[in-house]
Amino acid sequence: MAKKGGAWDKLLTEIIPEWKKGLGIEFSDVKTDQQHYQYVWVENRYGTWSMIAVMSCPHASQLRERVRGMEPSMVFVDELTSCPSLEYFQSVAAQLGRRPFVRGIQQYIGACNPEGPSHWVHHQWFVEPYDEETDTWDPDFVEMFFPREENEGCLHPGYFAGLKKIYKGDATESSRMEEGLWIDRPSGEAIFSDIYNTAVHVRPLDDAGHPDHRECLQPDPKHAMVLGIDPGSVFFAFSFQQYLFLDGKWKWVIFDEITVTRKRVIYPMLIPIAMARIRWWRELVHSEMPQVWISDASAFNQYRAANGSFDVLDIERVYDANRKKFNLETVKIKSCPAFNGSRVARVRLGQQILSEDAIVVSSRCVHHHRMFLNLTGTKAKAGEQIDPEKLLTPKRSDHLHIWDACSYPWLMASLNPTALVPSSTREQTLIQSAA
Repeated sequence: MAKKGGAWDKLLTEIIPEWKKGLGIEFSDVKTDQQHYQYVWVENRYGTWSMIAVMSCPHASQLRERVRGMEPSMVFVDELTSCPSLEYFQSVAAQLGRRPFVRGIQQYIGACNPEGPSHWVHHQWFVEPYDEETDTWDPDFVEMFFPREENEGCLHPGYFAGLKKIYKGDATESSRMEEGLWIDRPSGEAIFSDIYNTAVHVRPLDDAGHPDHRECLQPDPKHAMVLGIDPGSVFFAFSFQQYLFLDGKWKWVIFDEITVTRKRVIYPMLIPIAMARIRWWRELVHSEMPQVWISDASAFNQYRAANGSFDVLDIERVYDANRKKFNLETVKIKSCPAFNGSRVARVRLGQQILSEDAIVVSSRCVHHHRMFLNLTGTKAKAGEQIDPEKLLTPKRSDHLHIWDACSYPWLMASLNPTALVPSSTREQTLIQSAA
């Protein structure tokens, strides 16, 4: 959608003049067609000319008719999240590839600041391309994230300082505009947002009561570390935890995390990262803390055709191949039961742990923090009877995998506490059952 000062203005006043200055590319004056669309001719690499045109269409109902007959080889949509519907993708992208003999890649490119996971743009780029059955990602959909550090040189020196003041009281908009996060505003459907309290559940905090990312919680060297794992080929999460007696009660302490979201990272790359993290923590606290790895039962029967193996077997094989390098002991991943209703059981357990203040999250575990604020249940469809169990079933999102990794140890501890005791050191007391 064309806006004054947007992509079209930058193209005419900054980009094309740089092309001419640096590459000697010629271009025409701005012209206007019969529909009052502005366009310009630009010399291309093939010795011919390309037309770049701008079109504004604030009403989705008009878009399909306006683009009918057009045959672009590239489309750039500025401020895509301000476009109200999927029509702005489907109608325009459907015109790509119509013109024969076009050399090079034909692309639909959208630029935007993030909204929330419920927005159609997030669904189209970050949900639809993922095939849950095959655990594969459609390579035609690509995300390019430009962090704040790369953008600072293009903006006024005081821009981000101004944003911080503007969004001081709006945590959602601050996360979107300053950190580039896709975050919905908390709603009544959020599972934990009403009982998760940063001031209570996160440590350490700075003087203003916000998570202090300069510091972090450290594990107790005298206790085992428990790693909750949710494996996958494009989504993967590790949750590093301990169960400790703090402030007069037993608490789960989440002190570290490793997450992969919408990126294909093979196990031979990822597992050594986790192993290096374990070695780093042991050396930091000067203790060979025992380790317990726990994953969902589905990881024991999820066959990956690409690797010719099951998740757990493949992970253990990679771990064993790198064990001597990191001076680690053998590990066998334990299976957390996955029974009918186990997802809801883990959510209820999480609600209980949070409401009883039986958890502490390290300030550096930002993915856990966002998950507790934004994990939502599955909504009932229009006219459908509300099912309380369904509302407690987390819907698919970027937060689901870190939640699963985080909650597997909790369910395991509630069903069989001794299963969390390291196999080689069963004399240790890791879990204390209620009398």
